[in-house]
Amino acid sequence: MTYAPRLDADGNVDGFFTAAVDITERKREEERMLVISAELDHRVKNVLATVSGIARMTSRNATSVDEFRADFQERIQAMARTHSALAEQSWEGMSLLQLVQAELSPYTERFSDRLTIKGPDVGLVAPAIQPLSLAVHELATNAAKYGALSNDRGKLRIEWKTLKAPKGAVHILWKENGMKGLEPQAGKGFGTRVLENIVPAQLDAEASVEIRPTGLVCSLEIPAKWVRPS
Repeated sequence: MTYAPRLDADGNVDGFFTAAVDITERKREEERMLVISAELDHRVKNVLATVSGIARMTSRNATSVDEFRADFQERIQAMARTHSALAEQSWEGMSLLQLVQAELSPYTERFSDRLTIKGPDVGLVAPAIQPLSLAVHELATNAAKYGALSNDRGKLRIEWKTLKAPKGAVHILWKENGMKGLEPQAGKGFGTRVLENIVPAQLDAEASVEIRPTGLVCSLEIPAKWVRPS
């Protein structure tokens, strides 16, 4: 509110003019921008922490500088694709089906008869997308190089369901079949480290990876807090 003196004919103040401007919308916009700024700061820190973890774990598994460069670049590009997909949807998240289909897209046409993707309509909030998409990317890459999609007989099934206990949580099962005589690796690869370290740390999720003689089996349980209300 602003005030201005009102003068009479002799130049004496005999009152005031007042004016009021409703700034409610401006204040709401300022508050919204503060929230967005804080959220952006949080996301940037998470992304940088993830990139740092990727670099560190990639270096542990690389046998040469060229291998490190190639693997690191591929993983960062996967993160960039996910970032772009989220930006296109105004950072409101995406469905689990969209996420899985995006990461499996290089293989769906070639292995359409050996690849099954099944589950109810489940939406995930934006903060859950990046670590989960990285995990699915690593599983898909591993399947193409060493697992069910690396031969002419393997099959891959990805399915998920919502749980009654804990209520609203989502269980994801990645199951490969068609291999013979597989044995657990002596050391843990990058994908296993992502599933056992990055995903649980960022999403408070439960994860397990098992190498069976017939193929890899991975189980993920995502807490309900990352599920977008329908």
